[in-house]
Formats: sequence, structure tokens, C-alpha cells
Amino acid sequence: MNVININNCFNSLQQDEQSDIQTLRIVDGEPSFILAALKPKRKLGAHYHTKGQEIYHVLEGQGNMEIGILADGQVQWAENCVLNAGDVFTVLPNMVHRLSNTGETTLKLVFLTSPTHLNEDRFFIN
Repeated sequence: MNVININNCFNSLQQDEQSDIQTLRIVDGEPSFILAALKPKRKLGAHYHTKGQEIYHVLEGQGNMEIGILADGQVQWAENCVLNAGDVFTVLPNMVHRLSNTGETTLKLVFLTSPTHLNEDRFFIN
């Protein structure tokens, strides 16, 4: 058994090359367990995944998750969720989503997802 303290792992986050978010894969496999942090007033741009869902748990901070559907090359935004520490939510495949930190401190999350979600199965919307 491998026990990892996620609070200690936030010092090892890596900057995402395509967005403002920082991540660290803690457990590889299906699903993968990933830490994420978003600094105040930063965002993860609109994107979607075609495989598998994402299950999020907000550990600290405040944020906003917008959910939409891509139709004819345009996003039709359907839902706007305010997020606080302790919240758990799911993003389904092909749902366009964007995350922003609306608070004054770092937004810290963990999520379970397909191991492909951070690279080959992530499609950003301009």
C-alpha cells in the first residue's frame, strides 16, 4: 500500500503548458487521481474531453465552473456553478467546461479522470 499526503504534494505541482492551472498526477491508471491548483483570478479555458467523466472535489478556495454544449462550432453555455471548499461535482464526456478562481486564495482541487484527460483527450475552444 502506498500512502500519499496530498497536502504535501501541492509543493510539487507542475504548470500546465496550455492554461493557467497547475496539476500533479498522484495515482496513475484508470481512473487517475490528480491534484490541481488555480491561483486567484486565474482560469482554465473552455475545453472538453471525449472519453470518461471527471469527478472533482474542491479542497480549498472559491471558484466558478461553467458548463456548456458545443453546437455548430459555438459553445452554448447552459450552467454556471459557484464552487466552495467541500463541493463535489461531475463533468460528463463532451461537456464543454471552464473553471475560474473567483476568490482571494488558491483554488485547490482533486479529481478522478481518465489518464488521457491532461494530454491527448483535451480539446480547447477558442
